[in-house]
Amino acid sequence: MRKEMLIALGVLAPQIASASNGAGQRTPPIYPLAACIAEVDRSVDPVFHLDIGLPREDFMVSDDEPEDSRRLQFFLVCEDIPAELQDLPNWVTAAEAEEALARGSIEAIPPDQDILERRDDLQGCVFPMNTSAQRIPITCEATQAGLDFDTSNIPVGNYVVRGYTYEPPLNLWSERRGVVRVSDDVDAAPATVGLRTPSLDGVQLRPGSPFPIRGCAAGTSDVVLQWASLINLGGDDDDAAWQTLATVTRAGSFEIDFDPPLDAVGQPLLIRGVAGPQSSVPWIDHAEGTFLVFGDGGTSDEPFGEPVEICGFFDPDVAPEMPATTGGDTGGELSGTEDTDPAGCACTSAGRGARDGRQAGWLLFGLLGALKRRRRRP
Repeated sequence: MRKEMLIALGVLAPQIASASNGAGQRTPPIYPLAACIAEVDRSVDPVFHLDIGLPREDFMVSDDEPEDSRRLQFFLVCEDIPAELQDLPNWVTAAEAEEALARGSIEAIPPDQDILERRDDLQGCVFPMNTSAQRIPITCEATQAGLDFDTSNIPVGNYVVRGYTYEPPLNLWSERRGVVRVSDDVDAAPATVGLRTPSLDGVQLRPGSPFPIRGCAAGTSDVVLQWASLINLGGDDDDAAWQTLATVTRAGSFEIDFDPPLDAVGQPLLIRGVAGPQSSVPWIDHAEGTFLVFGDGGTSDEPFGEPVEICGFFDPDVAPEMPATTGGDTGGELSGTEDTDPAGCACTSAGRGARDGRQAGWLLFGLLGALKRRRRRP
């Protein structure tokens, strides 16, 4: 999919009726121990297994919601879209939008641009792993088995997983860090980079105090890590806004320190990795979230751990499994500055638990909110 096509993924906020479910907190899935690159070699096994965790159970449907509200659907998407700039459409099907109108949750039918099934430009890029009718309740019991998806009928290539929480009228897209690389022969699979750095949302950086960028690469010996200010993105000159921070010259896992420059103070920064930058169709993977850069001379935050998972999926006393070359996620620790892991590249970030002390970062982010643009080309 071309970049020009994806720039058009801006969300048009639904006109919410005052008596509707409103803008309360939606519950996203989380993905404990997700590999930074999950290999699916279809000559061995075409099935990709997705493990699903939860930050909480959420199944108490209110009177103004449809009976199948508060459920999860999952998609493979052929290009990683930074959520800070664009979102996927709020509605998956037109029928669900029409039902919301009939229930009085919204005041008008949303335009075709905000309904996934009516987006012809996305039909060859966004593939449902379970149908609308197969959405999964947000409970430990329902998510325990995860989800198996047969990749036989999708094109060879790199994909990211996007979770969709159906809770109209404001449904939620959430991202899974890492890449799913689908091939018919792992030796001929496309070049890939996956960034496994924990979420950057609220992370505070200070010049002179580096922060580690973690990930892994496969199928290439040329990966460029770049940063850009969110303020400068969203227009026709996006490529010029990205600045190189490091080049990774070997496949495998890596950890590269990023020291923000002084001229980035006061700005929110995004991080991305570009695999095969000289190829006709490079793969670009974005780190989740946004850095906040301060100039107070303090030290940068340590990487935040994985989100707390309440269903007992992750036991910190059990070592993760070793890498596999097919069938979904595998475990394994990140190694030194650069390593030469096999193509499985099952990189996971160590440590868990949310950190406190983000209030100052969120204050700055709020001040910059007016500059955060979900822009669309005509």
